[in-house]
Amino acid sequence: MRLCHLARADVETESMHRLALLEKELLQDHLAKASEDQLKQRIQELEAELEGARSEGKAIYAGVQLMKQVGRRQRPGRGHPRGPEDAG
Repeated sequence: MRLCHLARADVETESMHRLALLEKELLQDHLAKASEDQLKQRIQELEAELEGARSEGKAIYAGVQLMKQVGRRQRPGRGHPRGPEDAG
């Protein structure tokens, strides 16, 4: 009878151990999913920030180009008319 009782306790212990392992695996899956979601969100934030920086860079480049054009037009003696009064 004692042997049967020990066998039952071993089966119960083994079942509890399996349950604990399954719970651990489930928690790890949830953690991985949460981490993946956080990484995806961070990637989206960085992509938006990069797009903003690109737009800003393009605006700065366009501004610099405009300033160069204006500078060329304002320099006398370059063969370019300064304004409408010099064109005629």
